[in-house]
Amino acid sequence: MARRMGVSHVKFLYITWVSMYSSWFYRKTHGQRARLALVSFFVLALSAGEAFAKPLTVDNIVARLQERYNTIKSIEADFEQETTLPSLNQRRLAEGRVYFKKPGCMRWDYLRPDKQEMVTDGKTLWIYIAAEKRAYRCDAQAYLQSQLTMDFFLGQGDFKKDFVIVMAPEDKKARGKFYILTLLPRYTHPQVSEIKLWIKKDTFLIDSILSKDHFSNATLLHLKGQRINGPLDDHIFAFSPPKGTEVIDR
Repeated sequence: MARRMGVSHVKFLYITWVSMYSSWFYRKTHGQRARLALVSFFVLALSAGEAFAKPLTVDNIVARLQERYNTIKSIEADFEQETTLPSLNQRRLAEGRVYFKKPGCMRWDYLRPDKQEMVTDGKTLWIYIAAEKRAYRCDAQAYLQSQLTMDFFLGQGDFKKDFVIVMAPEDKKARGKFYILTLLPRYTHPQVSEIKLWIKKDTFLIDSILSKDHFSNATLLHLKGQRINGPLDDHIFAFSPPKGTEVIDR
């Protein structure tokens, strides 16, 4: 009989500018015609500024986000993760490197505080805990179906189909650089009650994800130095248990 995992170490989980050259224009021209042209320029510039400054709607943001991730084939980034467990009064910090490659390949190398690996080739998922000399093996599809946050990166999610999405108020982290969205699953999900996304306004890449469950446990994931569509060899997503590792099927 497969043993229970019993491990909580790995949990998931425009600014358009208008160039103002009016003073140069005025110095180079003269007379009534020049003054009329100058006035016309300001009217047009102000009108353009108002048009471009109009905030994007949630639908606009979601459409741009979906389009962006539909074109991404691979992602490589450093990550920082903070998991808060209120019922246990615990807060856990971790960091490492993550790799995604469509279709369905993923690798998480946890480097601190403990060495752990989560690797999948889209078929089999391995979770390796170095300190325990144990590797947990399970069906990738069954596991990933429970991890809504991973769908964004693996190209398996449909934002509008899967979630009710609303704009969240700006916070200290945003500082005008991010769109912040709150995503509520359209159907009851056993592990996710709410997801919050910080989306970079200039690239429409997800910078951070906050995922909460029904017990108020929360995991905040921050991605740093994202490398998009770089070459990732398939061997990155292969795993072979080190010698002496106990393999446990789930």
